[in-house]
Amino acid sequence: MIEIRDFAPADLGRIAVQAEQLGDAGLSQDGAYLLAMAAGGASFTMWRGDRVLACAGLFENHSGWATAWAALSEMSPYERGVLTVKCRAAIAASGYRRIDCMVRRGFDRARDWAWKLGFVQEATLFEVWPDGADALLFARFKRND
Repeated sequence: MIEIRDFAPADLGRIAVQAEQLGDAGLSQDGAYLLAMAAGGASFTMWRGDRVLACAGLFENHSGWATAWAALSEMSPYERGVLTVKCRAAIAASGYRRIDCMVRRGFDRARDWAWKLGFVQEATLFEVWPDGADALLFARFKRND
């Protein structure tokens, strides 16, 4: 059974992240960046039994703008579908005018998921990840909902 719980900092240490996220800035230094983002807004953890499937949330930059973040494990299509529904609901309920997120360039599954969540590509950020990789900046706007 899949369960959604409030995020706890220890959850991030329990997730076996998908290979494409291993070089992400948020997961370096024991996840310090993502832990800071989780402390800055609403966040949750998705569990299946004793396995952490995903940690995700919205970091509030100010009352009208948030940045979405997520650390994901390998998941079945059903599990990804449950996560997508939960994220869409969280975005819709958030009230932010703007929500953005960054995706590693070449990480096509993440890019496709951002599109499924209603984000559009805004820009390319060059040499943003610790290994020098580029990121795609995505955003979605309340006026388009």
